[in-house]
Amino acid sequence: MIERIDSKKAVELFKYASVTELGVQADQVRRSLHGNKTTFIKNMHLNVTNICVNNCRFCSFKKKSNDKDAYSLKISEAIEQVEKGVKEGIREVHLVNALNPELGLKYYTELISTIKNTYPNLVVKGLTAIEIDFLSKIENLTHEAVVDALINAGVEIFPGGGAEIFSKRVRRLLGTSKAPKEVYLKVHRIIHSRGIKSNATMLYGHYENAEEVVEHLEALRSLQDETGGFSAFIPLRFVSDNTPLKVEERGAQYDLKIIAFSRLFLDNIEHIKAYWVSLSPEVAQVALSFGADDLDGTIYRERIIRSAGAQVKPGMTEQEMKKLIQDAGFVPVERDSHFRAVLKVG
Repeated sequence: MIERIDSKKAVELFKYASVTELGVQADQVRRSLHGNKTTFIKNMHLNVTNICVNNCRFCSFKKKSNDKDAYSLKISEAIEQVEKGVKEGIREVHLVNALNPELGLKYYTELISTIKNTYPNLVVKGLTAIEIDFLSKIENLTHEAVVDALINAGVEIFPGGGAEIFSKRVRRLLGTSKAPKEVYLKVHRIIHSRGIKSNATMLYGHYENAEEVVEHLEALRSLQDETGGFSAFIPLRFVSDNTPLKVEERGAQYDLKIIAFSRLFLDNIEHIKAYWVSLSPEVAQVALSFGADDLDGTIYRERIIRSAGAQVKPGMTEQEMKKLIQDAGFVPVERDSHFRAVLKVG
């Protein structure tokens, strides 16, 4: 049992504890929960459109419909991409997209049901709370109706993207008009009420201070106390290279501090991911000794963070993922979308 840290103490801890001190404590907690194992999944990201009504300053994935590199995939084209992923051995399709008013709920439910009918063993993870809120507005439906439609189409787990950071001050600086904290939490509460798990995220490394980090994590921890529906927390490092928003990078030590602190504060969320696409494989590897127990996955075809300037290749092989984990001194365990170990035959 992890000893709970109250918010006031947490702010002081984040401000004044060294990265090493936090790392040692977080590693102890991580090992008490997961031993020497580090999990990963064979997965792909499917981004069917980059056309977006929002104009967030921190995003370089978004395009306007008349931009030369704007796109929206037909369902048949999306299925072709999934087929390529299946040939790579994926188990999960992570579906996350821009907010395109031309692609309504019917498009997504048809896409999801087509994926499930074509590849019944694949798990579809999607959509984010932000996409669900957007669809509810353009379709004049409740959040509940959109969530239920996605589940009925075949979604088995929901991603945590779009939370950014809940601080109103920081969100103004980031220039985002995405759904605020209350809507993000409401949508995840609805998802959890259906008996479905989701992930949670936090975008960091821009304008946030210690109080705002704790505020964000406290909101997630409180909802988890209520529903128990979050499978994992994913701290997402802000990559600014190709975005209109330029901030001074805080470095790998800050990444490790965020991950270690998250492990210590989120005493009721079982898994902390080190998302290697934004961190880099090397920092993600070190993060396994600072509280993280999962590297997400092979992530075939990820576009959003790489479009922001992340200098990583579009996916890893299973062998590369295992070597990354082993070289860090941990035992690699392939998992499914529900964090169950995959049993190998033969």
